[in-house]
Amino acid sequence: FEGLKKKYGDKFPRLTEITSFETIAATKVVNNNAKLYANLEAGFVGIGLKAADGGTFVSECSDLSEIIIIGKDGRYSVAKVSDKAFFGEHLLYAGVFNRGDERTIYNVIYRDGKAGAYYAKPKWRKRTYRSDVSIKVERVIKAEELRQLTADEIDTLIKTTLYCDEPCGGTVYRQKDKAKGLENILYRCVDCGTLYSTVGKGCDLICKHCGKVRHIGSDYRFDDGTSIADVYDMIAQTERDNIEDTVLETEVKTKIFGRDGKTRKETGVCRLDKNEFSYRSANEEFSISTKDIPALAYSCNEEFELYHNDELHYFYPVDNRRQTVRWALLIDILAEARNGK
Repeated sequence: FEGLKKKYGDKFPRLTEITSFETIAATKVVNNNAKLYANLEAGFVGIGLKAADGGTFVSECSDLSEIIIIGKDGRYSVAKVSDKAFFGEHLLYAGVFNRGDERTIYNVIYRDGKAGAYYAKPKWRKRTYRSDVSIKVERVIKAEELRQLTADEIDTLIKTTLYCDEPCGGTVYRQKDKAKGLENILYRCVDCGTLYSTVGKGCDLICKHCGKVRHIGSDYRFDDGTSIADVYDMIAQTERDNIEDTVLETEVKTKIFGRDGKTRKETGVCRLDKNEFSYRSANEEFSISTKDIPALAYSCNEEFELYHNDELHYFYPVDNRRQTVRWALLIDILAEARNGK
């Protein structure tokens, strides 16, 4: 048996699960024997609540079920179902919570509160800064509603709800290293145009090629009044002007999350022009039309990623990982051109 397992085991993975009766959750055995009602405005949820109490039917459940509650103040609650429980007025959502369910996603959109407090973790650096947070839940989108929205409707919803490029409530950002890591997203000097010449030191973004220094003030704006988004848009415009002739190619270390649940690692080469993205390695080779890539997910100074053939590929550039944001930006610009925006 040991010999057979060693020789053929990889080709015939286990299709069953080894477990014991003790691990079976009671909630999976009990049939739905109750109905969950909620009065969101009054804040009451329970299986003893009725329509006469202002309750609205939510779903069937058992008396051992758990429920999830989301309030307008941004608080989440997961609790055992009861006859009638108060979770605070003006609830946004109540439903049955299935612990361990990896398929259900709760989509919640927030915006900054009146106090203008913040939780700041800029995309270009790993360090996190904290202060008190005041939030308001704008909307809870159920899965069935989300599936009915078009890509443009979702894009508009996110932009109108979340976008704010102005300092809120007079917030002052006192960190001493506001420019640290900023070169990972502002990868080109907008003054001389040189690629990968910027470096963030303290609160200054410095170009090593032309010597230009841009200082970031306490409102997260540069000394000439431009924001980080403004400078990023300038870089994007330079890329738009040259998109027809731009070709990127780089050696990458690749991590592949396979359909079989296993992770593979290899080395390959990625290439991108206005027409297609391609990848080749000793084990596989494929190309995807840029028309079929609406966006390229990435982590600054780390990797960019995409799905191919139902497998997730993480590409880590061997030389100069700062280029990851440029790959993603070029895909955005090509999609922008196709959509006429």
